[in-house]
Amino acid sequence: MTGASPRAAVPATPPGDPAAEARVRRGSERLASIAGWSFVLFMAATPVATAPMSISGGLCLAITLLAWLTRSGPARVATPIDRPALLMLLAMGLATLTALDRPASATNLAKGLIPFVAGLAAWHTLEQRRGAATLVALFVSGSVVSLVGVARFLAAGGHYPAR
Repeated sequence: MTGASPRAAVPATPPGDPAAEARVRRGSERLASIAGWSFVLFMAATPVATAPMSISGGLCLAITLLAWLTRSGPARVATPIDRPALLMLLAMGLATLTALDRPASATNLAKGLIPFVAGLAAWHTLEQRRGAATLVALFVSGSVVSLVGVARFLAAGGHYPAR
């Protein structure tokens, strides 16, 4: 073994290769780029608070669905989580239909969509630059939130209140 990465052995795809062009769907590449950067925004807002995370997540989802429907960017990425997530969502729907308090049970159905964020992340981070930007945004915002939390704790005296 020479220590070379497995990717180094794969020849580069020549321009005009019909197989490579079939993998990238036609549509607005700008829309796919906007959708990708909205995902970076979503990841940056995730550690902050529920409201910014929900707003940026909804924006990211809407733009991404529009990109998928207009066939912008690469095809949707299937993940190993997709089938179990569908089964879990089906089980949650069945549990809601048979629950004694259906409206209360229905409020939890949105939680069944959480595993699909893996496919969303896989699609948005296919481009290495955007994947790196996503990780940087997540780590920087998480670090800032952690530092603010520690500063607030120390400003309050640095101890837990007596119970």
